[in-house]
Amino acid sequence: MIQSDPGIDMDLILRARGGDRDSSTTLARWAEKKVYPYLYRITLDYHLAQDLCQDTLVEMARFLPRLTLEQPGDLRAWLYKTALSKVQHHYRRRRHRTTEALSSSERANLEARMACIDPASAALERQDLVQERVARPLGLGSMTVAFGFWAPCGGLQSTIEDFARLAIGIMDGALVTTDTLYQQVWRRHSDLWRGYGLGWFVQNEGTEELTVRHGGLTALTCSQIALKPRRKNAVVLFAGTKGGDPYPDMMRLDQDASRLAQDLLALLK
Repeated sequence: MIQSDPGIDMDLILRARGGDRDSSTTLARWAEKKVYPYLYRITLDYHLAQDLCQDTLVEMARFLPRLTLEQPGDLRAWLYKTALSKVQHHYRRRRHRTTEALSSSERANLEARMACIDPASAALERQDLVQERVARPLGLGSMTVAFGFWAPCGGLQSTIEDFARLAIGIMDGALVTTDTLYQQVWRRHSDLWRGYGLGWFVQNEGTEELTVRHGGLTALTCSQIALKPRRKNAVVLFAGTKGGDPYPDMMRLDQDASRLAQDLLALLK
């Protein structure tokens, strides 16, 4: 557990508990910078993240005098837990409103189907699939499926060395034939984001300089993989936030990492 937190200390928290207005304002601003990017990465909804962030700050003001806190990191952990509960409550309530509009038979069918969805079991099924189709064929001992509220849908977690081996395996056609890659996967199917294939951003299609890339981010980390498959060049880049805190602007960090990966790839001959 992190013992200190830049910007606040226990003295500030105690003063806020005691009703000091300036300390309360400073603490609320600090909490907002922590909670909002966390909520945005979960919801991907600017306005919803703002609303839930405000709800979380109200809860902090209400419960702060009663919280057992030994260090600033305890308050940060409480904020994330409370924010997550706000998200869960919001979606449960929205699901309830949706099912109210259904007929009794439709509602029963939907509830029966949703009752069968076990996130942990689904993750284990994906894990088996990844191990069978990707990790074992390429000898990627560290690769697992990421799951939990931090993880993107279908996300993988591994070491950067194994991701580099994955990049090589993809370019060599070890997982999907090169014909399928060039004719379907790495072919532009949409003009969104200056060209998007099947799961890959595509540039310079139909040339020797064909470049494909993909990335992902959570509230704490981001990653990029960029390939020039015809030249057998690849860049894999991982970036993390300082001190394990959510970055104030994860989208900007993701964009910076994407540009850096492409710049590094351009230097390879």
